Amino acid sequence: MKEEICSSELLAQKLQHINSLFQLARRTLDSNDSSIFMDEVIDLLGAGAQMTQECENLRQLIDVDLYQKSSKYYDLVAHK
Repeated sequence: MKEEICSSELLAQKLQHINSLFQLARRTLDSNDSSIFMDEVIDLLGAGAQMTQECENLRQLIDVDLYQKSSKYYDLVAHK
């Protein structure tokens, strides 16, 4: 389970989703009817901000995991 949480693939997926959200928000704001969808755009930007925080948390977990695996004691502790 921890490998799934710390995977770079999961981080890449989240970043792709954030990019999609921001593209959708930009297209909506550029449209003629942007004022109609302002609440939806605000919600999208909030979701993007939350996903950005999740990506930062994943990045920190990956850093910790990589640091632990580079430790000379990792093999001694990991196999117990």
